[in-house]
Amino acid sequence: MDVGFLNGIYYVKTESMLKEDDFNALKRLGRSLFFRYLKTKDYGLNSNYETIDKIIEKELLNVIEELNNTTNNHLITDAFFIDNTLTNIKIAYKEVRENVVAKNFSTLSRVNKEALLEFFKYGNLKLLPLEHQELFKEINKIDLSHEIQNYLQAVEKVTYNYYSRIIKQDKKYDCLNDYLEQKKVINNLLTFLKFKKRNENINELKDALLEENIIGIDTWLDIYSKNKNEVANKLFIYFNERILTAIDIFLNEGKIDELEEELTEYLTDKIKILSYNSDTLGPIIYYLHLKVEESLKVREYYYEKA
Repeated sequence: MDVGFLNGIYYVKTESMLKEDDFNALKRLGRSLFFRYLKTKDYGLNSNYETIDKIIEKELLNVIEELNNTTNNHLITDAFFIDNTLTNIKIAYKEVRENVVAKNFSTLSRVNKEALLEFFKYGNLKLLPLEHQELFKEINKIDLSHEIQNYLQAVEKVTYNYYSRIIKQDKKYDCLNDYLEQKKVINNLLTFLKFKKRNENINELKDALLEENIIGIDTWLDIYSKNKNEVANKLFIYFNERILTAIDIFLNEGKIDELEEELTEYLTDKIKILSYNSDTLGPIIYYLHLKVEESLKVREYYYEKA
């Protein structure tokens, strides 16, 4: 894998994404012309252009397929879209455990519904992609007697730990590891705040936190019993003032929208910094992140027309 060559490709791709002028045009168009405009931009290429969700899904699938073919492996996209795999795992497990028909499986994960149902019903690994079988052998060791929520928390930990371990074996994936660390610390912040707002037991918080090296589980547990000012002072080491303001709004009013927006911007800034190093995969990680954000913006503009 020629990292410099790949980054050159993805610098160009980043520049060719939908621009502000495109979004201004989309804002003015009705729904039928909205789809036509996306088609002229090859957004969702080879989609049937009948529903916004299918168009966006196809656009991201095109991105994934192209990157996998260019790098001749799936590790970057598997790790980047880890939350889509976790979503599918959780949905399939609940379907088997609660005997309900599940919907909304993500096609952005290579782990599909049929393979997951075979795994959770019969322990069958054969339908899973070969690269995922070691992960599911580890998942298979989790105690099934746990309550659903505790079991799924354990699955999330095992999955993140698995990818972190694999990625650390090759230095060229350092930026991908940095990305996962940022994802985990954001996940832990949200978990910490939700538990603190509900005044949950600290041992339950410990079970729910992901292992990460930015703040660390020990620090999260240490500040859990502190008052709001002490918590804010500690978190200010890691997060900006806008995030702290949004945290205060969440703890006082239960409103999480502003916090989620600020954390998205925080993650974007962190990944943008990674993209400055052309000797790493940073530019590719940044491109993938921007494509996901672009898809959210396209969907938002479309549904504003309802």
